[in-house]
Formats: sequence, structure tokens, C-alpha cells
Amino acid sequence: MGRLEFQKGLLFDELTSAPYTLKFWSHDRIQEACVIADKNYHTLADICRLNALTMITFAGSGHIGTSFSAAEIITFMKAISCHEDTKLKEFFNCQFFSSKGHDAPMLYAALHAFGEIADEEIFKFRRAKGLEGHPTIKTSGVITNTGSLGMGISKAKGFVYANRLSKISRKVVVLLGDGELQEGQIWEAMPGAARDALHELVVIVDSNKIQSDTWLSHTLDLGNVKERVESVGWQFLECQGNSIDELGSALEKSISAKKPTWIQANTLKGAGVSFMEKFDPNGKFYKYHSGAPTEHEYEIAYKEILQRVLLNLGDTPTSKEKMEVEAVTYNDLPKHRTNSIVDVYASCLVELSTKRSNLFVMDADLSYDTGTYKFARTHPERYLQCGIAEQDMVSMAGTLALSSWVPIVHSFATFLSMRACEQIFNNATEDSTIVYVGFLAGVLPGMPGVSHQAVTDTIHMASNPNMRLFEPSNKREIELSLLRAVEEFGPSYIRMQSIGVVQSEPQEDLDIGTIWNLGEAAIIICSGVSILEQAQKAVTLLKSAELNVSLLTVFDINKLQNSEALSFISKHSLIVIIENSLPGNLLKAKITDAVLNKSENQSEIYSLGLNSLPICGQNEEVLEFHGLSAYKIYQYILAKAKM
Repeated sequence: MGRLEFQKGLLFDELTSAPYTLKFWSHDRIQEACVIADKNYHTLADICRLNALTMITFAGSGHIGTSFSAAEIITFMKAISCHEDTKLKEFFNCQFFSSKGHDAPMLYAALHAFGEIADEEIFKFRRAKGLEGHPTIKTSGVITNTGSLGMGISKAKGFVYANRLSKISRKVVVLLGDGELQEGQIWEAMPGAARDALHELVVIVDSNKIQSDTWLSHTLDLGNVKERVESVGWQFLECQGNSIDELGSALEKSISAKKPTWIQANTLKGAGVSFMEKFDPNGKFYKYHSGAPTEHEYEIAYKEILQRVLLNLGDTPTSKEKMEVEAVTYNDLPKHRTNSIVDVYASCLVELSTKRSNLFVMDADLSYDTGTYKFARTHPERYLQCGIAEQDMVSMAGTLALSSWVPIVHSFATFLSMRACEQIFNNATEDSTIVYVGFLAGVLPGMPGVSHQAVTDTIHMASNPNMRLFEPSNKREIELSLLRAVEEFGPSYIRMQSIGVVQSEPQEDLDIGTIWNLGEAAIIICSGVSILEQAQKAVTLLKSAELNVSLLTVFDINKLQNSEALSFISKHSLIVIIENSLPGNLLKAKITDAVLNKSENQSEIYSLGLNSLPICGQNEEVLEFHGLSAYKIYQYILAKAKM
């Protein structure tokens, strides 16, 4: 983004950085406005909205919609936990955290407002050694890691039991998303809390009624939540979550209860910015769940919120600040992606489905991120949106497979491989054909943080009986991965790296891979689009150093023995394998065994990859840190070639 220049303003500070100027309220400015001391909490929530908006814009990614819907809840909970309130004194020094995790920008903005995060830190959101995309205990004020949905109530119960053991009387408050309620662990956690009369426990649900793609009711309706909650012995309350008064009243009512309390806080997704609040009742794709706003969207959103802040502080906005807010929102189509590997996959899936009528596609509330929405339009009768319920989805896939269908199951790689690990193993013991497709595989994107960076998925999936592994990097490799997965008996895992675009044409197609460059000095072997992109750049750098190397992607390691790719690999005396997973030796182990089995082979084999959990940060920072950037690959191979 370029060099940062901080400028003091009359009301707010400015951060000047290409391509345009961003604004933020410093901690001192918030204190000077007396919004905390005067308990002007609605204005505090709006100021935190302004800072969260700037954080997300500067980072280039984040979750605006859910941060804004939860603004009043998060800022008010932080306020009453830090400053004793007469009516809510029981919540002073309470333990509060958000289970949904992706509202981290609002949590960080609130922590900053109360002085726990310094001004400069809020501009390190989603950057290396900065504020992680989903909260971790590395950050002051964060009491537990969150990001993987469904764990919140269980974590809160653990705090309650620990407090009781230490004879500490303290409220524990956890914020949930309403889409998160589709996870089974939520409902597993509740009966025990009622049995043990955990009256210290308060759950607040940010009920904005829109999840990742669209309306909750269109994805997986929760039914009568009040009846479900009360049936297991909890107190159920309801309020307007964007109203401080109503939220405060609900919290007051929770104090006298002798059992845990559930507060259904009805909110607006994108609350506080008119064009972000608008979503057609029949809309298919809400545009402000994730991602950064455009420059125009940033300016009109900031001015709309600022106008309200100034009015609440007793100032009269100028005509310029009264700029009319406009927005053009198309709810029927998703956000545009340029040359995305996800869209390539989506087209391949639709094409295959026209030839095979026994394919059944399943998705876990990620139809845009997995591209399955295109299949849903083409074959709605063979598509199932399962919501945020991976275990349920995988078990259904198991019996569909036993009933002559070939299920193709989609989610983010980290959630699919870990959340549904036991269900995947159970299916594998039945020797049926199921295709699991995990997106966001590997260290990229690095901005969401470790809860979303799937680096252990390969080893989890490989541990299942007869599981075949595929990791394609272009259209042909995707087509072959899908075809082999559905045609060959047994389970398969297709690992999709979602970040990166392949632009150059391959030199030669092989049975289990693709040759992208021919050279004699060494061979680089990798899989997946994001690592291939770095390897291609490294090859160019090596050519400038007069070192010409081969570059090969291997998408199907199951057929490595006796493949034409193995013969090609074995011709090189220096083999460097790049792996994007932990432990980073699966591909190397397979290739080493295969190469060494060939008689008289004297190849030196090395690997580059992860040796620790991935860091959170911008993609370039993450690649550089883990030695997976083009320049680091270039340096490594150059050094090995000169040995």
C-alpha cells in the first residue's frame, strides 16, 4: 500500500496511502469526544464502525457485514466489562468473546477504543506480526482463539467451570452468529449447561439472518429457536441487537436467572450503512459478507456514518458531509472474479455432470467460494445446500454413495478435513465412491489466519483407507482429477488452492502432471495453482541467472509408479519438491520412493515447504516468511545447483 503518513485532524486522523486517503479515529480522539465517559454508546459503536471500515479497506479483505451487525453488541459488552454500570454491575470484568470470529475488525476496533490496542496496530490487521484475520490469544484482550464455527458455547462453559473451581464469581458472555447455529456442537453444548445451572453463562446471537451467500432461511432454516432453546432448560430472551437500550434490558433480565440465558439479538447485516443493509428478500448473493469495499463504497459509507456521529456529538455536518448515499447492488449474481481457478473448477464440474447423471453435488454454505452455485443452476435436482453442517453433509454423502449415487462434497479444506474427520473415515470403511473437494487449501489466502489456512488437510485425508489424493493446477488437471475420482472405485480428495491464476501455456501434458518448462540443470515439482504461480516466476529468475530448469506439476500422485512423469523426473540429477502442507513431506516421500526404485538413479532430492503453522498476513508476506515466494525458491535452487 505504500508509505503511511499519519495526519492529525480536528475530529479524526487520516492515513494517507496509495491509492487513496483512509480516515480513522485515534484512541485520544475517541476519549476527547467523551463517548465512553458520557456513555454515548451508539456513537461509540459508529466510531468503531468507521475504524473497522478503514481496517478492512486497508487490509484489502475482511468481513464488513457481520462486523457492522454486531457493532452495538461488541462495543457495549466491552464498555460494561471495563466500566462498572449500576444496572449491569454483574457484568463488570466479565469474560466476553465472539465465537464467529470473522467479526474481528469490530472486536479490534472496540479493544482499540478502550486502549488495549494502539493506534498503529489497527493498520496491521491481516498483516504479518499484526492483528490476525480471526482472533487469537496473541492479541491483548482476546481470551480464546476463534474462527472455526460452533465451538463458542463449549469454550464459554469451560471458562465458567474454571471460574467455579477458582471460586470466582464472573459472567461469561459469548457472541454467536445465527448461521453458526447450524453447527451441531452448538446444540450438543446446551443440555450440560442447563443441567449444571450455569447461570453465569450468557449467549448473545447476532441474528442478522444472512450468512455467507444468502438468507439463512434460504440456506438452512433453524425453525423455532425459542422452543429449541427453552426445551433444554435455558432462559430465552429476544431484543433488537442494534439498540443499546434493548440489549441492556435483556442483559438485566439475565442477571436474576438461575440458569443459562440465550439472547436472540435481531440485527441488520451491514447495519449503519444504508446500501449494505439492503438485500432483496429473494436475493441470492449478499455482497458485503466478506471482502474490501471499493474506493467509492468506502467514501460513501464513511461519510454516512460520520454524518451520524457528528450529529450525535452536537455538530452540524456541512453540505459536503451530507453527500447523498448511493449504491448499485445486483443480488442475483456473485461478485466478479477475474480468471479464477474456482470458476474454472465450477465449469469443469458442470461439464462433467452433463455426461454423468449419477453425480450429486453438496455444499456447506460456500457456493460462491466453491463455485457450486453454477451446478445448482444447471442441475437443481442434484444439488443440496447443507448449510454450516459439515458432519451432517458428509454422513449424508455416505449413504447416497451406498445408494448408487456419486456424491461430490464441497467446503473449505480445513473445515472439511477436520470437522468431519470421523465421518469421512466411517464412509471410507464402506468402500464406496465419494469425492471430497476442499477449497482454500494451503497457506493462501494468508489474511484469514490459521483457522482457515488448511495445511493439515492432506495428512488427515491421506490417513483414510484407500483415499486417493489430487491437487490440480489448471483446467486439464481439474478435468482429469474429477474424471478419475468419479470413475475409480473408492474415496478421493481433490485439494484446491483457491488463490492464483495460471496464465502461461504448458509445454507438454503428462499422464499425472504437466510440464511447464524444460531444462537440464534441475527440476522443480509442485502441485496447485498458487505454488505453481510462484514456481513459474522462480523459473524466470533462474533463467536470468543462466540456469534453465524443468518445472512439473503433479496432480495425481496415486499413479506415480511407472508413469511417464516419473521417467521425466528421473532424468534430472537435482530434484526440488515444493509442498504446501504440514507435515511437508508427503509428495517428497512418494517421489523419493518412486525415483530411488529406478535402477542406477543418483538424483539428489530436496524439499521446500512448511515446518511450522502458517502465519497470518498478506499473501506476499506469508509466502516470503515460509520460503515459498518466487525469490526464495530461486535462491534455494540456485544455492543447491552451485553445491
